[in-house]
Amino acid sequence: MQLKRKNSALLLVFLLGIFFFGNTQLDTLDITVESSSDTTKVADSVMTYDEFIERVMKHHPMVFRARMKAEAGARGVQGAKGGFDPVVNGSAKQKYFDDKQYYSHLDGNLKIPTWFGLTAEAGYMQTDGVFLNPEARLPEDGLWYAGLNLELGNGLLIDQRRAELKKARLYEDMTLLEQRVMTNQLMNEATIAYWKWAKAYEILQVYSDALVAAESRLEAVKSYVEFGDLPEIYITEASMQFQSRQLSYQQSLLDWQNASLKLEIYLWDQGFIPLQLDGAVPSKISEVVQGMDILFDLNSVIQNHPLAELNQLEVARQQVDLRLKREYLKPKLTLEYRALNEPATTGFFSEYTVADYTWGAKLKYPLFTRRERADVRIGELKVESQQLKGAEINAKLQYQLGAARNTIENLTGQYEIIGETIEAASDLLEAEQMLFDNGESSLFMINARELKFLEVRIKQIELATKVEISKSELNYGLLLIMP
Repeated sequence: MQLKRKNSALLLVFLLGIFFFGNTQLDTLDITVESSSDTTKVADSVMTYDEFIERVMKHHPMVFRARMKAEAGARGVQGAKGGFDPVVNGSAKQKYFDDKQYYSHLDGNLKIPTWFGLTAEAGYMQTDGVFLNPEARLPEDGLWYAGLNLELGNGLLIDQRRAELKKARLYEDMTLLEQRVMTNQLMNEATIAYWKWAKAYEILQVYSDALVAAESRLEAVKSYVEFGDLPEIYITEASMQFQSRQLSYQQSLLDWQNASLKLEIYLWDQGFIPLQLDGAVPSKISEVVQGMDILFDLNSVIQNHPLAELNQLEVARQQVDLRLKREYLKPKLTLEYRALNEPATTGFFSEYTVADYTWGAKLKYPLFTRRERADVRIGELKVESQQLKGAEINAKLQYQLGAARNTIENLTGQYEIIGETIEAASDLLEAEQMLFDNGESSLFMINARELKFLEVRIKQIELATKVEISKSELNYGLLLIMP
């Protein structure tokens, strides 16, 4: 397979095939399209589905975007963990006036947050000055201190930091599921584009074969008329058949060109450089249609489906928010204790005594809690709404997976039947051609047989395409293909 970068004007790939009518399997041939000045010939290079999808899943921009989303989830957890990082604090405040140092306050400490509303701290403070507040006066060498801050009631079981970390971890799991959904969605869309491209190519071959046959028939009729074996009106009828095949061929050529352009949307190099087809043609869809094991436990699939799991994780995130809002209904009581120790030269703890400490308490509680109760009810409604959405997702998945399974079963049966129909239509066309050559049939009958053959042949290609597309949609629904 060859791919060409889109750094020049888009080349139109004109393909035509020469086949022998009566064969249900058509050989792949080069196609030539005559222009006003010369003939352009494009050598075919088969791009199989496996080659195409491998390139898509390695180089398409959505693959890189999915990886970035997963990385963003991991970085979110890293950021939320930052709420529990130790923090160094320092402050200095002094006043000088009238050649006097009124006061000097120096304080430095290290605070270490913990999980259950408890913060440990240790630090050093020193004060000095002529007009220093008596309660702030310390020994000349200052004081070391170490203590704990404890949140009781509101903040004991959960607070903003812990809630953010819980939600960040849930979001990280969500991004991994979203990565799977994005890559599988890309695979499904690219697969559909490929098989539609393959369908357009085979239909183009069918009509190019019909065009060649109609042209040969027209030339033969002209010879019969010239020798007096057929009336001249037969030339008019053969010409109409030829023109009809030309119209069908031109439409199929347009469909092929548009399908090729659509396929190029999925062809990239390293996620940044778009590529274009350079004479590549698809595998014959009639040769790749295979059966599929469609036996599975529908309920188990739905329960473990990434879309359902995504909704469950979102419910969990909403429940974390609700739990935090319920915490705000409790009184906020903060207890603080600091053990004090004067610096000593004989040992760090040589001057320590349990009698030297400070402690404090803070209480805060809104009497009516109207805002808090309203926030709790809003949170409950969000959780209920998300749970209802989950039920809706499960119902849609059950329909989509069940419908896809039924479609594959039905289309596979139709495809087997159409193969027998094509053989019959081919035999009738060959027989009618032999009768015409013996002077026992007419162009009208040949055209009727040929139209029927074209109809069932196109139907076979369309059924094969539907089978492959339905298999892709079922795989996407089941998410059997992992990125």
